[in-house]
Amino acid sequence: MSSGLSARLRRISAHVVALGSSHLRLAGLEWQQQLRRQLSILVWLAAAIVCGGMTILLITLSIVAAYWDTPQRVTVVLALGAVFFVAALGIALAIRHVLHNAPVPFASLLEELRRDAEMLGDDDMLEDAPEDLAPPVVQEKP
Repeated sequence: MSSGLSARLRRISAHVVALGSSHLRLAGLEWQQQLRRQLSILVWLAAAIVCGGMTILLITLSIVAAYWDTPQRVTVVLALGAVFFVAALGIALAIRHVLHNAPVPFASLLEELRRDAEMLGDDDMLEDAPEDLAPPVVQEKP
């Protein structure tokens, strides 16, 4: 009898280790995807900042130079300052929107853990999961 129980425990342990291993691989893949995505965004952001900064600088200098010898030069400089302020505010709101609507990191892993808990009948784990970390429900197409 002890031999049968021991074999069952070994088999269950092997399944738990395999399940944990697959979850760790999934977490690793999702981590790599997030890292690549963030690096790509950072590179494009740096390029946009450099190009946009140079464009803004050259256009601003051209406008100020065109109005330098006129009485409206102070008005033009203040108007340019207002335009840059509005642009900065718009960019800040856009960044806020992007960050707010970003996909949940490790959504696939969280969904797998949720399914495992359902299969094992562990209702406590499902109740303890924070709602803001819960992955979105994905409808499978027939």
